[in-house]
Amino acid sequence: MSSQSTLTQIEDDIYQLRLPLPFALNHVNVYLLHSSNGWTIVDCGINWDKGRQAWQQAFSELGITGANIEKIVLTHVHPDHFGLAGWLYQQAQQAGREIKLYTSAREDQQANDVWKGERLNFEYWLRDNGMPDDMASDVDVSMESTHTMTQPHPPAFDYIHYEETVQLGSRKFRAIHAPGHSDGQLIFYDESDKLLLSGDHVLMKITPNIGLWQNTDPNTLGAYMLSLRQLSDMNVRRALPGHKHIIEDWSGRIAE
Repeated sequence: MSSQSTLTQIEDDIYQLRLPLPFALNHVNVYLLHSSNGWTIVDCGINWDKGRQAWQQAFSELGITGANIEKIVLTHVHPDHFGLAGWLYQQAQQAGREIKLYTSAREDQQANDVWKGERLNFEYWLRDNGMPDDMASDVDVSMESTHTMTQPHPPAFDYIHYEETVQLGSRKFRAIHAPGHSDGQLIFYDESDKLLLSGDHVLMKITPNIGLWQNTDPNTLGAYMLSLRQLSDMNVRRALPGHKHIIEDWSGRIAE
C-alpha cells in the first residue's frame, strides 16, 4: 500500500485500515471485523480516488469482495467517516448482497441536515460569529467541495440506540453515546476483551475538534468534558481510534 495507506492486523479478527485524506490531517483509521457471516466495516473514509484505491487494495489483500460485506457501521457522520459509505454499499449491492448501514438517530439527522438534503449555508453563521467575510467564503467553498466527497449517499440508516448491545464481526459490543466531537457519536466497548472502538472521542497526540455549528447542540464542549469524566474509569485494555495511534493507556490519555 502507499505510505498513507496501511492495513494492520490488530487482533485475530480485527484489521485497521489507515486511509488517506485530502486534508491537513491526512489519514483516518477505519476497522474491519471478521466473522463467519462476513466482514463488518466500522467507518469508511472520504470518497476520493486515493480512498477508493486503498479500499480496493485492502479487499485484495484480505480476499474480500462485495459479497463478503455483512454490514457498515458509522461512529459518526463527519465526511472522513461517512463519505465512502454509499460507494461501499454499492460494492455489496453489485455483488448481489443486500446489507444494512447503522448509526445513531442523531447522526442520521446530521447526515440529512449536512450531506443529504439541501446544503446548509454555513457562511452566514460564520460571519455572524465574527469570522472575516473572505475567510467565511473560503470555508463555504471548501464545504461544497467536501460535500461532493460524500456522494453517492447510502440508503436510509438503521439505528443503534445508546447502551444497546450490537454484534460487530464475531464480537458483542455495548454502544456508548460519546458526544462533543459530534452530537450523536457512538463508541463500542467489548467488555469481555476490554477492547474499545473509540471513534474520534479520544485520540493520541491530538485532541478532537469540538465545534459549535448552527445545527449542533448548544454546549458541545460541556458535553465532551462530561463524557470524558464518565468514561475515564472504564477498564480499557486497548482503544482503537479514528486517527493517529492505538491508545494503550485509556485513563492516562483522558487525564492528559
